[in-house]
Amino acid sequence: MITLTAEIRDELGKKCKHLRKEGKLPAVLYGKKIKCTPLTLNYKNFESIYNEAGETTLVSVELENKEKAKDLPDENVVLIRYAKINPITRLYEHVDLYEMPMDEKIDIEIPLVFVNESAAVKSDGAVLVRNVYKIEVSALPKDLPREIAVDLSKLEKVEDTIMVKDLKAPEGVEFNEEDDFIIALVAAQEEEEIAEEEKAVSMETIKTEAEGKREEAAKDKQEESQ
Repeated sequence: MITLTAEIRDELGKKCKHLRKEGKLPAVLYGKKIKCTPLTLNYKNFESIYNEAGETTLVSVELENKEKAKDLPDENVVLIRYAKINPITRLYEHVDLYEMPMDEKIDIEIPLVFVNESAAVKSDGAVLVRNVYKIEVSALPKDLPREIAVDLSKLEKVEDTIMVKDLKAPEGVEFNEEDDFIIALVAAQEEEEIAEEEKAVSMETIKTEAEGKREEAAKDKQEESQ
């Protein structure tokens, strides 16, 4: 299991600003069975682990100053539930670590990875339509997959679809979506073009109607002032 080192911190709120300048990252450890505990992480260490684990892989948190929180268990197995990013600098600002009850199932969205190539797209010039990029599953923490593969080679001709029932669930994992929920499909190129044209016509109609209403309102206002 991946190990993330951390320290229990005393600084709270605005006092944490200096941590980021020192290459550290404020975080919080929480869960159903533990007290909410503020932590400090090494920025580069967290960034490397987050890139590898994402938000669906279990991570072990190793506390370097465990004596400050004797009520915490010896091992804290967590999921990285949220990593706040500064919209300007694109750097991480704060992290939420959720301590997992290992004997309880969790509902969580898992990324979909589209593999192989559709013969309909490759040979017939059809258009691949991805309906979703994540799927919600239910599983014990130890059974959570990093990703779910979607085999596009099953899309052999136009109008073929891949539904939830066509996906292979890892052992211990259940999909929360309906079996007939469509994950991906292939559509004819001309259908795609028609859809785009209809969308453009619809937008032009809305624009024309809006302009007409503005002209009528201006005319009514002018008549009232006369």
